[in-house]
Amino acid sequence: MAWGEGGGGVEAIDNDLRYPDEPARHKVLDLLGDLALVGGPGGSRRIVGRITATRTGHHHNHQMARLIVLRAT
Repeated sequence: MAWGEGGGGVEAIDNDLRYPDEPARHKVLDLLGDLALVGGPGGSRRIVGRITATRTGHHHNHQMARLIVLRAT
């Protein structure tokens, strides 16, 4: 299956998936990268807990990161 088939996202041209779950892997890496920004300079803060995300994107991840920072201060 080519990237974007059956989904609502932007399609890449002539680009097959490397793994069947590649879109899910990409979402998880996006979430981890966005939330890593919460750590601040030198990684002085850490998130301890469980995160459940459903149908999120960078915008939602950034909103959650802002809330975490605001509540931690």
